[in-house]
Amino acid sequence: MARIALLEADGHKRDEIIGLLQEKNRWLKNQLFNRSSEKPPAENLSPDQARLFNEAEALQPWAVKAALKPDTPSAV
Repeated sequence: MARIALLEADGHKRDEIIGLLQEKNRWLKNQLFNRSSEKPPAENLSPDQARLFNEAEALQPWAVKAALKPDTPSAV
């Protein structure tokens, strides 16, 4: 009886290890074969990283205001 219990415990441990390895394998395949864009999905970005390289977006309101600003009339 004790031997059966030990074998069952070993089987459960083995099943757990196999499950973890399968999960890791899925994650690695996902990293290797999924979308090859350098831009990660938004859910993977921290709020700080989302603002890291958006200089153009940060400058856009200034550019829009400058473009909408009426020209000053020139004195003739």
